[in-house]
Amino acid sequence: MKSFYKIISYLLLPPAVLYSMMVLILIMAALANPAMLLPLFMLVCVAIYTFMSFYFLMKGVEGGNKLTHTTKDWIKVNAIVTGLFAFLILGQSVYFIANPKMLQTVAEQAMQQQKEAVVFTKPQLQQYMTIVLYVFLAHGILLLSHIPVTLRLLKENAHLFEEGDTK
Repeated sequence: MKSFYKIISYLLLPPAVLYSMMVLILIMAALANPAMLLPLFMLVCVAIYTFMSFYFLMKGVEGGNKLTHTTKDWIKVNAIVTGLFAFLILGQSVYFIANPKMLQTVAEQAMQQQKEAVVFTKPQLQQYMTIVLYVFLAHGILLLSHIPVTLRLLKENAHLFEEGDTK
C-alpha cells in the first residue's frame, strides 16, 4: 500500500506545480474579479495539500523524522478542499464525456470567440478538449484515492506528531 501511495504522490506533483504557476499568474486577475477568488483558493489548497502530503511521506513516513502538528493540520484542512475539488472535476469530466453534444457546443462557442488568430479548427479543439477532460478525470481519481490513504497514514503515524516536537 505504501508503494502505491508513493507512486500516486509522485504522479500528483506535476499538476501541483502547474497549479502553483497558475495561481501566481491568476492572482492579479482574481483580485480584479472577485468571482475568481474561489477557484483560485481551491487551486492553492490542492497545491498545498499535494506538497504537504509529499513532505509528510518523504520526511515522516519514509524518513522517520518528527514533524510539527501544523504539518498534520495543513494536510487535514487542505485535504477537505482538495476532495471537493476532485469531486468537482470528476463530475464535470464525466458530464462532458457522457454528453458529447455539450462538448460540441462549448467548442463552437470557443471558436466564435476567436476573432483573427485561429489556433485550432473545430475538430482539433474538440479533440483537445476531450483529452483534457480525460486528464482531469484521471487527476480527480488519483486525488480521491490519495486523500483517504493520506488520512489513514496520518493516524498510523501519529507518533511522528508528538507533543513538544519541533521537526
